[in-house]
Amino acid sequence: MSYFIFDNIHSKEMNLRIAHVGSQGIVRKSTFADVEIVSDRSARRTEPYQYGRRLAPTREISMEIFHAHGGEFLYYERETIGEWLFGRADNHILTILDQDMGNKNYLCRLTRPEVIMLGGRVIGWRFTVTSALPYSFTDIIETSYEINDSAFISFHNLNQIEEYLWPEIEIEMLGDSTSILIQNENDNNRIFNITDIRQGETIYVDNDRRMIKTASGDDLFNTFNLNFLRFNLGHNRLFVSGSARLVFRNRWKKAIGAF
Repeated sequence: MSYFIFDNIHSKEMNLRIAHVGSQGIVRKSTFADVEIVSDRSARRTEPYQYGRRLAPTREISMEIFHAHGGEFLYYERETIGEWLFGRADNHILTILDQDMGNKNYLCRLTRPEVIMLGGRVIGWRFTVTSALPYSFTDIIETSYEINDSAFISFHNLNQIEEYLWPEIEIEMLGDSTSILIQNENDNNRIFNITDIRQGETIYVDNDRRMIKTASGDDLFNTFNLNFLRFNLGHNRLFVSGSARLVFRNRWKKAIGAF
């Protein structure tokens, strides 16, 4: 059964898990949103043409949570859980923990709660996850490379949202290298280039927020070409010049309703 984290509090602390009570007892419940297939059928064709998917416009997911040990919730426990989960005026991160498929994270509010009762006892809640974004996102993924002078490397952008991925990069300069160049052949040969770097420097680049920091405190904006690194969907072939250890950090965005 799935546990979850909401607003940095683990559901185990509240004796809660995600489940669904069916005719065969407690079974696991899907947390995918509904999806409609957009299709058309010609007059003489038995199989329809399928053009894609239309996701639910409100980006809502139904969810049910129950006592993790099959018990009931007392009055003070119900009040504590209700204050924690429901009635929030702003969005918080909900993480669905899944060891098999990977964790899914939503920026959301939990709305329309209903108490679930059995034999006069409160055993759980049914509610709606209302996402502020058209996607969920994974935990942070790290991809590392070590470059000796120069090399070609590959990076696969597994996003399901049709937009650029702007990763965070940690660059540890090796040997006597004082410059780093990254050219993306799958982005019209766009070049990310920083020169006049202190030997042995460590550089932190947040390409999405357009920020650069160094371990030494040096300001590198004057020697940076301002082409922050980005990745197209799918395969990206990169040429890297400069001896360095590179670490890319990012989260994959998964379309809500995608399988």
